[in-house]
Amino acid sequence: MRTIQKLIKWTAESKLPAVAILLFCSLAVTAGFDKNSTFLLLFITITAGWMYHWSFKQQWTPRTKICCGIYSFFLSQAIVSGNLVHYVEMRSSISENYIRLNTTSVLTGLSLAVLIYPTTLLLYHMIQCIKMPETPPNNSPQKTSMIFIVCWMFIFIAWLPYLSSYYPGGIVGDGACALEEALKSGVPSHSHWGILHILSLRFFLHLSIRLGSDLNFGVFLYVIAQSLLYSAVCAAVVNKLRSVGVPAILVCGTELMYAASGFFASFSISLWKDGLFSSAVLLLALLLWNLPEKSPYTARHIVPFTFISLFLCFWRSNGLYVLLLCLVGIALLLKKCGKQLIICGLTVAVFTMVVQGPVYEALHIGKDTLVQSFSVPIQQVAAAINEGAELTEYQKEILFQIIPEDIWSERYCPTLSDDLKNAADIIYLQDHAVDFIKIWFQLLLSNSGTYIRAYLMQMLGYWQPGVYQGNYYDYWLGIQDPFGRGWAQKDWIETLTGRSIRPVLEKRMEFIPSGTMVWGMLLALSLIIAQNSNSKKRLLVLLPLLASWCITLIAAPIAYAYRYIVMIPMALPILCTLLFQHQLEKKDREDYRQHIATAGKKCFPAIMAVFLFLSAFTAYRNLSHPITPEAFSGKEIKIFFSGNKYNATQYVLSGISEKESQFSWTDGEKMRVEIPVKGKYEQLQVDILIKGTFNGNKSYQILQNDTDITAGIINGEDRISFLADVIKNKLVFEMEFPDAQIIREVIEGSADNRKIAFQLQEISISIP
Repeated sequence: MRTIQKLIKWTAESKLPAVAILLFCSLAVTAGFDKNSTFLLLFITITAGWMYHWSFKQQWTPRTKICCGIYSFFLSQAIVSGNLVHYVEMRSSISENYIRLNTTSVLTGLSLAVLIYPTTLLLYHMIQCIKMPETPPNNSPQKTSMIFIVCWMFIFIAWLPYLSSYYPGGIVGDGACALEEALKSGVPSHSHWGILHILSLRFFLHLSIRLGSDLNFGVFLYVIAQSLLYSAVCAAVVNKLRSVGVPAILVCGTELMYAASGFFASFSISLWKDGLFSSAVLLLALLLWNLPEKSPYTARHIVPFTFISLFLCFWRSNGLYVLLLCLVGIALLLKKCGKQLIICGLTVAVFTMVVQGPVYEALHIGKDTLVQSFSVPIQQVAAAINEGAELTEYQKEILFQIIPEDIWSERYCPTLSDDLKNAADIIYLQDHAVDFIKIWFQLLLSNSGTYIRAYLMQMLGYWQPGVYQGNYYDYWLGIQDPFGRGWAQKDWIETLTGRSIRPVLEKRMEFIPSGTMVWGMLLALSLIIAQNSNSKKRLLVLLPLLASWCITLIAAPIAYAYRYIVMIPMALPILCTLLFQHQLEKKDREDYRQHIATAGKKCFPAIMAVFLFLSAFTAYRNLSHPITPEAFSGKEIKIFFSGNKYNATQYVLSGISEKESQFSWTDGEKMRVEIPVKGKYEQLQVDILIKGTFNGNKSYQILQNDTDITAGIINGEDRISFLADVIKNKLVFEMEFPDAQIIREVIEGSADNRKIAFQLQEISISIP
């Protein structure tokens, strides 16, 4: 026994055994990655060996070890699994979108966890060195209100270029459908787009008519109101950080992040209802943060909690479930102290179910069908069928009545459930819901691996760290007009100055990937639990964010849709602050200043450097891009519509859809291209590479100043070549698509409202 104890002690005090063990683990990890990463992983191994040697000397509590260990395990599994994903585009089939998950990858993840674990412990130790007082600084209400207003106006003014460049706003997907519902008279026919959202849109549309303006101006009025509310919530976060004693430089960095980032600005002017929903979730988190330590709570807390809960329930269909999940968390964390909030929340929930149940039925307002909630089970069953699962006659009868047999294979997209859901017999599914669930369980026993892979593919954007893919690489502020209402976007800055700043604004729409943000939130959750110091209060603040993410994981219809969890990046400053906000014991308060001074010398510069780096990085990404695109000066210029070299939005002013993996679809009936030219060139050669066409033959016409240059018909892959005149140091031409078609009118059951014709791959400009 003594020999074993000596061996353990020697292992703990020596670097070499730890390095040897980690070297073995790194080799195992390397087997699951590309060979080019070997040297990087070996370097990580040596670093991790030093961290293990350091960690062996620390006195960790069991809680800390368990929390950091669990987080390291799941993060490593996510990294390895994410690396095994093969993805082409959102609507690709199972042969193109898949994940190569197996037992070996799980073991590789275990080895990677061994490398991540000491890093998590080191981060925990650094955070423990800094404590922030729970008691806010003494500021008068007048001063607090004034600072809030200044922060609010600064953010809103910083977003004005988006309002001006993308007038009247972004009208895409559900936004266009909600507008169409708002334009109808009487009671809304369906609640899928949110009754409160529809009524809000209807108010501003009617207001524009009363003012004698067109409907586009009504959308613009709504977007202004939405942007004001959105920026107010961001300002409330900044004000809260200041009130809890966050250093001024970090508060200013948070203000800069909100103001300078086009990511938040783009959500503020889009007609997706998710921006305001996320704002309400963040307000709920701030409200829970402001709760006093002891109940009973006053009307100052109960009334806002009631209104925010009502807004969540009636603005988005899954808001009720977010509220109920929050109430469960409140009951577990606050227990008897949260009795008032629980009663209030349950009252709101019951009221919501009554209104959205019998009242909606009496008013003949349609509700979301059961198929919306069955997104994940339908995808998993489809994956099993596509992988050759054996079905009994009873199973075939039920499943093929819900969706025809050939459709299960033809329309199964691992990252999108809409095509299958739209093909389902809704009435039959509702009548045989129990049978479908029973079949789902029966297939689960023999297809568990398939079910797991299908689920991971369906939820990629909500767990896969460090990846941008699909239609949500950046936020698209386009216009879709599937119902012919005349929605049109206008760049007022270009109209007034002759120069568009859209290329700059579009570059600023990028942000930390959604999956990475999720793991950042989970890191905060893990380390707060590990701290065991006022963790309940801080976990309470995280509740709305965690509830929103969990509900998204239950029934998200699309794999990459940042809009569903945009409340997480909005709460990034809150997550960072909660990590450093410990509740000090009374006996420690006298020594607080001395503790801060000592800890600051050790770790505060490092933490400050991290925050400054994030702020500087945000500023660099937002301000370092040139306002004007590269001009042609004799060297061939290429316009790419896919891949890492994508630069189409710098030259194509209108008429293209969002970027996909190998091309971009044209959108609408006209595309306008503008390229600056340096030098004396009368004509330039233009070559347009077409990857494919939509639904067979498609005609095109190239014009300059309303004069025809060339025209033709294409079916499939082809190239269009022509000479174009250079006028006033610009090469400008338009490409018209007279027979472009709306996808949903061609493909039965599709919900895609884009009007498309050609798959654009590349345009090159050269000297003839």
